[in-house]
Amino acid sequence: MKLIKSYHLLCQNSYSNIKIYQESDSTQGYIQIGSKKITFSASYINLFTLSKWDLEKEILYTYIQRERTMISEEPSYYLQLIKKIPFQLNKASDKKMVNFYLSYNLYHITF
Repeated sequence: MKLIKSYHLLCQNSYSNIKIYQESDSTQGYIQIGSKKITFSASYINLFTLSKWDLEKEILYTYIQRERTMISEEPSYYLQLIKKIPFQLNKASDKKMVNFYLSYNLYHITF
């Protein structure tokens, strides 16, 4: 049962590492996720993002990596949230996902 709960929590989020490209007809940047284009300010062009899609809440969080400004021997980094937007599941996919969870939870794993 423990393994199933962990797997379920893992499936609630989808992560991707995506580069921000420049729009051909403007100075804005964008990332493409499926058929949707998410725009960013020009200062983020050519940076890589970590995008977290919370499937349960249907929200997309987009982060970039920043270096801390501390005097230290080793570099230290953190993630800065640059965009948080509603990002809904495709309604056709929603039914498939529910069926997957229901069928997956039929098999109980015990240790």
